[in-house]
Amino acid sequence: MDKMKRRFSKNPLTPELCELVKPLIQVLPAGRGTVLRWLGGVNSDASLWQDKKQYRTFYDRAIDAYICADVADFSGRLHYFTGRHQDRQNQYVIKKYLRQGDTFVDIGSNVGVHTILAAQIVGASGQVYAFEPQKKLVEIIQAQLVINKLKNVHLYWMGLGDERSELVLSNPLDFNTGTATFRPIVESEQHIDRVQVERGEDILPDLSESRVLIKIDVEGFEFRVLKGLEKLLSSQKIALLVEVTDTWLRELGSSASEVHCLLKSYGFRPYLIEKAGFGSYRFEESTSALNHQHDVLFVKPEFLSSISS
Repeated sequence: MDKMKRRFSKNPLTPELCELVKPLIQVLPAGRGTVLRWLGGVNSDASLWQDKKQYRTFYDRAIDAYICADVADFSGRLHYFTGRHQDRQNQYVIKKYLRQGDTFVDIGSNVGVHTILAAQIVGASGQVYAFEPQKKLVEIIQAQLVINKLKNVHLYWMGLGDERSELVLSNPLDFNTGTATFRPIVESEQHIDRVQVERGEDILPDLSESRVLIKIDVEGFEFRVLKGLEKLLSSQKIALLVEVTDTWLRELGSSASEVHCLLKSYGFRPYLIEKAGFGSYRFEESTSALNHQHDVLFVKPEFLSSISS
């Protein structure tokens, strides 16, 4: 099986084969990514996909929107051929807790899947603020906002942190935009950009009276982002969806424990997001930070009570 996957991963016919099998992959109730991996469509050489058909637009039923996928990128290719985004637990949280008129802040928007989903949920009376430091991804988001006729999104080409600065954004895996980071990277082959970084509370308007859900996924820079949002963290009707990776946080001088301690000091309660069955998740209150990568929903009681009010 491994030999077959390696053979397909470098086969110039792999893109055509994956396209041919795509309708069958997308009707599978489970294992879509596994089948695509067998066909060589997951770990295949990015150069196989870099042609005039590199960007493909398709309809994602899970978020009821059109997506422009870069199939030369790992996550874009997986999204396009399986028909659904791999980060489904975050979609679940957004659908469960956002309401019309709410505010969503997407820090580390990547290609904007969560931005688009949230913009549709909060509607014309709500607002979405999306921050992404990779220029080509900002351009993809802009195109998707036009395609989906979304006018309630404020899109910023920048990173967020605890101080205004210009930082080096490195990507050790140029075929996967989701690995771009401000952490120091030692790999010899990497894509590097210099990007503007601002404090979130210097850019965002006063959201103290709004119901706010913030998603933060910035590859180890999460603690710095939170330190630049401390005024907003004092608000009552607020929840945060944070990817926490202790190893990456430590590379930038913080830790998973520091993230938990900081947010607990502002009255947030941490909940781990656990899979509970097909398409469903449950929330288990966390007693301490974990060493492995995990998504945490940090919630203030006032945010939850405001849902039913």
